[in-house]
Amino acid sequence: MSNRTPRNIMLLQQISDSNPFKKAVAGAFDIAADLERDMESVRLNRDLSPEGRQKAAQGHLRSALRDLRDLKKPVEDFHSKTEELRATAKKLPAYDKTDIVAALNRREMRDRSVLMTSGQRAGKLSGPHRGVAFIDAVLEFEDDPWMSGIDIFNPNEVEIFEMKCPTLDRV
Repeated sequence: MSNRTPRNIMLLQQISDSNPFKKAVAGAFDIAADLERDMESVRLNRDLSPEGRQKAAQGHLRSALRDLRDLKKPVEDFHSKTEELRATAKKLPAYDKTDIVAALNRREMRDRSVLMTSGQRAGKLSGPHRGVAFIDAVLEFEDDPWMSGIDIFNPNEVEIFEMKCPTLDRV
């Protein structure tokens, strides 16, 4: 029986406390450790027949699988919420390019986006706190992303920008 606890603790320390899945990962580590301990106890139990050992091992395995299935639910919920966000991102309102005030507002947003870090810009383009007005300002120059403050030499920013542009259906 191997002791993976130090490795698991080190891995959990690398996950941010604000990560919603940190508890799920810790739970998965606990389930694996419990299953390993239970299987070892079944193997060492001399009172069980070979069939009894097999049934006990299968019972522990079923219990571990049931626990893992319960841990999987928050991940599935997060995935469904992400899909909902993607569906709403595809239906952004159209903006009037001839509206001078709106054009000046979009320009100001683009000017301010130059001062943002790539992570802040990515957060404004996608995720739960994305800004529809900011997306409109950036997408005004779909053909020239550098004019929108996108760092075209940063592959992550370009990927997020390209994800937004071709899939949008303007209403």
